[in-house]
Amino acid sequence: LLTAMRENAKMKATRVRYNVCGGSEKMQITIVDIAKELNVSHSTVSRVINNRTDRFISERTRQRVLDACRKMGYQPNTSARALVTGKTHRIGFWAPSLDIAFFQEVANTFRRLVRQSNYDLVTMEMGFEFTDSFRKGLSRSNVDGTLMYGSELGGLQDILETGFPGMAPVVNLGPLCKGRIDSVTIDLYDASRHAMEHLVQMGRQRIAHVLTDFTRNDQDDRYRAYGEVVGQAGREPEYIVVPHWSKPVVRQALCDYIRRNGCPDALFCANDTIAIGAYRGLLDLGLRVPADVALVGCDGIEDIEFLEIPLSTIAQPLDAMCRQAWQFLLRRMEKRDQAPQTAVLTANFIARRSSPLVL
Repeated sequence: LLTAMRENAKMKATRVRYNVCGGSEKMQITIVDIAKELNVSHSTVSRVINNRTDRFISERTRQRVLDACRKMGYQPNTSARALVTGKTHRIGFWAPSLDIAFFQEVANTFRRLVRQSNYDLVTMEMGFEFTDSFRKGLSRSNVDGTLMYGSELGGLQDILETGFPGMAPVVNLGPLCKGRIDSVTIDLYDASRHAMEHLVQMGRQRIAHVLTDFTRNDQDDRYRAYGEVVGQAGREPEYIVVPHWSKPVVRQALCDYIRRNGCPDALFCANDTIAIGAYRGLLDLGLRVPADVALVGCDGIEDIEFLEIPLSTIAQPLDAMCRQAWQFLLRRMEKRDQAPQTAVLTANFIARRSSPLVL
């Protein structure tokens, strides 16, 4: 009887522990618990859970293990699995800002894709300037691979191409990607020219480009296309540089600019978040879109379709670029020494009610 009582106590101890407050909580089920339940070795359970092929494990045994995992509520210990397999089954997504709707949509698209391959996505914010702490964060992020949008903003791309100890494989994506590392480049130039020619065709005389300092450079497709089309049309270029691309900041900055300088009759915005802030600012001043001011954004986020006046935009191929980048990363994690993988995808101009050719 005493022996039976001791065995019963041991069984309970494997599943319950007491915290310092006096409460109790269930212990996490382990492969040892599953092995005992099925009367098989824990190595057999481990091989099944980690999808390892073994000719000595029958299909019946494999199914019994999987059924027991579901019934007993087994959750893999990712830290332990990483020690055994060398893989964390986590993928990092780095973006300049997770407050921007476009990057949120990119993150959500990646999350769906990586889950289909039994990975988890860890989203991280890198800011707009490269710092040493960011490099340390990248080397210690404990992921199997990294998807990165906009590394050129912080001057990080050269560092990625050189590499550093502890860096997981990286696939870079965005409008200014280079081809010396795995990259998916988004070509915004043709669509930007199309958008600008569209505004000229509308007969708009004073077309301003609303942007931040990060996109005011000759390598940016939007900036180049704007300058070229405005010059060819005989218009004077006009730049409204906002200190940040958050909607409240853009709203206030645009109102201040218009009060000082009068109002352009068309705005070409560097992204959709800027366009939404500009839209609100124009309404604050009693201006009508598009009768007084035509408005075009860039990125193609969902929010701009649900405004009272849906906004024209340059839509990035969100699903295609994320799928391509994820395929590149899967191949790179499988084979580290292959040649750089590169792809160039084009954006598309979508005209909506904020810039109709005929009012």
